[in-house]
Amino acid sequence: LESEIDLDMVPIEHMYRILGEHLPNIMDAEEQNTHSMLRSNWADLLSETEAKQIELSISQVQYKKDLIKTVNAFKRDVTKFRAEYERSGPMVRGIPPREAVERLKRFKEEFDVRDRKQDIYYKGEDLFGVPHQRYPALDLTRQELGYLSQLYDLYVAVLETIK
Repeated sequence: LESEIDLDMVPIEHMYRILGEHLPNIMDAEEQNTHSMLRSNWADLLSETEAKQIELSISQVQYKKDLIKTVNAFKRDVTKFRAEYERSGPMVRGIPPREAVERLKRFKEEFDVRDRKQDIYYKGEDLFGVPHQRYPALDLTRQELGYLSQLYDLYVAVLETIK
């Protein structure tokens, strides 16, 4: 983009040069000031752009480190969540169906929070060019919650029909 603008400025400067040589009194003072400031304003903009790029590069390093730390903490959280799900989730043997429905709701809500976080971290990994992390425990939980939702939605519908 910078080089395109530089190329666009060449004919403009050339036309101003021709005007200045052949029709020196045609431009008013304001336009002459604008013409004389055009190149310096462009140079100022470029130097400001470079300064911002350096500033963003420095902060990008910190953001990338923060993302990696957060993703590692999220991995540990997913492992704990899955362990808790297996220990006291809706698939525990011997619990009554109504209790399983309540557990399903609770774990589904907790899963939704983690699913949103996974999506955010995935986008952050894209942004910083970091390899995407996989969460097989979360994928398995997503699948099981989907199946259980279908099953217990049917169960609740049957109970309501019987009443």
